[in-house]
Amino acid sequence: MSSERKNQCRFFGRREAQIHQNEASTLGPKKHKPNTFSKLHYYSMTPHLIEMNMFTLIRKQERKTEKKKKRGKRDKNKINRYSAMAAVVPTVVVASNSGGSAFLHPLRHTFAATSSFLRSSWKHSDTSFHSLQLNSRRRFAVPARKFVVRAARMESKRASLGSKAPAFELPEPLTGKTWKLEDFESYPGLLVMFICNHCPFVKHLKKDIVKLSNFYMKKGLAVVAISSNSLATHPQDGPESMAEDAKLFDYPFPYLFDESQEVARDFRAVCTPEFFLYKKDGRRPFELVYHGQFDDSRPNSNVPVTGRDLSRAIDCVLSGQPVPSVQKPSIGCSIKWHPGKDL
Repeated sequence: MSSERKNQCRFFGRREAQIHQNEASTLGPKKHKPNTFSKLHYYSMTPHLIEMNMFTLIRKQERKTEKKKKRGKRDKNKINRYSAMAAVVPTVVVASNSGGSAFLHPLRHTFAATSSFLRSSWKHSDTSFHSLQLNSRRRFAVPARKFVVRAARMESKRASLGSKAPAFELPEPLTGKTWKLEDFESYPGLLVMFICNHCPFVKHLKKDIVKLSNFYMKKGLAVVAISSNSLATHPQDGPESMAEDAKLFDYPFPYLFDESQEVARDFRAVCTPEFFLYKKDGRRPFELVYHGQFDDSRPNSNVPVTGRDLSRAIDCVLSGQPVPSVQKPSIGCSIKWHPGKDL
């Protein structure tokens, strides 16, 4: 290259540097990176230099693409780790605000939502995983939820089979009649149920309890239901609501109100629903032969209600056969005792 051509290249190079410097001063504090390959460079270079510069630019672009791919793989692995955490997180038993019943609140839904957000953000952005975490904290901060633990589900306590039925004298809100244990002396079997209006475990079985009672009362079984929940804590289980419930579901049995809760204490009942099946032989008093569950069905368990466990025990009582001693406990809401007078 001649000296004149060299001077010309130097002149254009200095001129372009001056142009970039002026542009940087007008743009302010933002960093200004001059274009590596501009028209001024193009006209001031030989074909050989132009080819070399083009190769350098293409190679730089390829390196940038490779770096993005590697960064993307790293981000994918981290996001997959969050998804794996969502599958392993245990569930927490927390009671609902209404009626003291318990529900399962899985923490894994929170992790699954976080991982799906990160995955969608990664698809539509070239930013790093660290910046995604910062953005999610700033823009998508989830307020802490407060759960009020009222009561968990409770199992019935094991009662001693063969024990005598406790005496009781309770009013029936629907008719105003008072019922005693002696009113059922002529029956070969007596089923005493502790239920209430609001409990979701009882609501889950109400229609089937009515069906089972109608079926076996025609065969000679005596059935009585008792509600012992405190009016101070659960007024929805009061006498007026009990009468409405008995009308609504057409209870074929008397639905009695244990206001003092003394009868529940005598039976040692702790939950709703809870079933006590007594057998009577001649002049002998009622003896406990079954204290267990209605069946294996629970609210939201997707198990059909059959009443298998209780109906088998009733069949044994009415047919004079021994009732199996292996009995599963009943599960439900705890009986709501008067404040300061827990069992």
